[in-house]
Amino acid sequence: MTLIEQLVQSILPAISVFGTLLIINGIIIFHELGHYYAALVCGLTPKSVCVGFGRLVGQVADKNKTMWQVRLWPLGGYVDLCGTSKRAIAQYHALHYRQKAFILLGGISANILLAIILFWAVNIIGFQYRPPIIGSIQPNSIAEQSQIKTGDKITQVNQHQITTWQDVAYGILLAKASGSPIKISVIRDGSIVNIEDIKSSSVFTGEQAGLFSLGFEAYTPPWPAIITAIEHGSPADLTGLEIGDEITQINHTDIDSASTLLQYIQDHPGHEITITYKRDQQQQKKVITLSSKGTILQKGFLGIRIAPPSDNQPTLKVHKTSAISGILHAFTDTFKYLMIQCIAFYLLTIGQLSMSTMGGPILIFAQTYALFSLENIVLLMQWTAAINISLAFINLIPIPIFDGGRLLILTIETISGMRLSAQAQGQIDRVTVALLVGLAAMVAYNDLLRALGLT
Repeated sequence: MTLIEQLVQSILPAISVFGTLLIINGIIIFHELGHYYAALVCGLTPKSVCVGFGRLVGQVADKNKTMWQVRLWPLGGYVDLCGTSKRAIAQYHALHYRQKAFILLGGISANILLAIILFWAVNIIGFQYRPPIIGSIQPNSIAEQSQIKTGDKITQVNQHQITTWQDVAYGILLAKASGSPIKISVIRDGSIVNIEDIKSSSVFTGEQAGLFSLGFEAYTPPWPAIITAIEHGSPADLTGLEIGDEITQINHTDIDSASTLLQYIQDHPGHEITITYKRDQQQQKKVITLSSKGTILQKGFLGIRIAPPSDNQPTLKVHKTSAISGILHAFTDTFKYLMIQCIAFYLLTIGQLSMSTMGGPILIFAQTYALFSLENIVLLMQWTAAINISLAFINLIPIPIFDGGRLLILTIETISGMRLSAQAQGQIDRVTVALLVGLAAMVAYNDLLRALGLT
C-alpha cells in the first residue's frame, strides 16, 4: 500500500463520521425548517430554532430575528415558537385551530417531502436489484411444507404484484398484520403456480425474523471466493493464504457464494475459524483467528480481497425510470415505507414483533456510517429517505412530547373549550419523558448488542 493510499485510508473514517453527522443533522434541520416556515406562513415568528441539546455552541439571528442555535449534543432539535414572551404566547393562542395544526404538522410534512425527493432521485439515477427467486429451502420449514421450490420466481403475494424482495416483505407484513394466510404466485418451469394458505403466524418467530423465517433464502448466483489480494500483516497473510487460493468451506460448511464468506467474516470478529481452500487443485485447511476492525461497529477482518462477481449475471436487474415516472414511484415508495412503519408499530403493540428488533440512534448512526461512500450513494439515499419516514411516523404517534401528541392535546382543548394549564402540561411532559428514557435505554441496549455482534 502506497503512502497516499495509507493517508486516504487513515482519514476516511473521520470523513465518514463527519458525513454521517451531517446527514443525520440535515434531516433534523429539515424537520425543524418545516415547523419554522409553517409558523411564518401563519404569521408567527419563532423565537429560536435549535439543532442539538445541551450547552449552546453558537447562534446567529436571521432577518426575522429568529435565533438559529447549535448545541453541544447534535442528535435532536426543536423550534421554540414563543419563548417566555407573553405577547408571542398570546399571538400563538389567538391562531385558529387549523393554523396551529399546520405548524405542528410542518416538521412531519417536511420529512415526508424530503423522502419523496430522495426516492425520486433514486428512481431516476437507477439501481440494480435481484428479482425474488427462491434459493435454498430449509428442511421441515413452512416453505418446504407449502411446496415452495428452489428456483421459483415470486410474481404475486396475496394478489399484489411483486418485483423486488422488498415487495415480498411488504406483502408478508400485510398478511401478518391482518392474520390472514399468505397466497404466493410463482413461475416454475415456465408455468404459473399458485401456493395458497401459507401460515403467517410464524413469520416473526425464530432466529430469522420476517421474510426468511418462512424457511427459504434468496437465490444468489455462484460467486467463487477467489483471493485477488492480501493485506500485509493481516490474519490471512500471517497464516499463509496466497493470491489465487479459492476458499470453498468455512467451518466445514460449503461456500456457494463469496458474499456468504464475507458476511460470515464480518459477523465474527475475534473468532477462530477453519477455512478450506483450493490451491493447485488440492484441498487444504487452515485455522485462522479473525481480527477486529472498525470505528463505530467492530467487524471481523481477514485481510483478503475477493474477485468481484461477473457484471453479466442473468439474475441481476436494473430499475430506472424517467423523471416524470419517477415521481409516481417516489410517492409509492414513500407510502410503502410509511405502511411498514405502521404495521411494525401495530405488531409491537400486540406482542407479535419482538422489542429486540427495534433500533435507535446508535443503529441509525452505524448504518449511515457504513453506507457513507460514493459507491453506496443510491443505498445511502434510500436509507436517508427511510430515516425521514421513520422520523415522520414517530412524530405522528400521539405521545405528548411528539408532534402527534401536541396535536392530540390541541384537538382536545379545541373540542372541550378548555386550555391545559402550563403546570399540567409540564407534568404530562415529565411522565412522558421518563417513559421514553426507559424505552430509549432498551433500544440503545439492542443497538449495542448488534454493535458487539451478540444478536
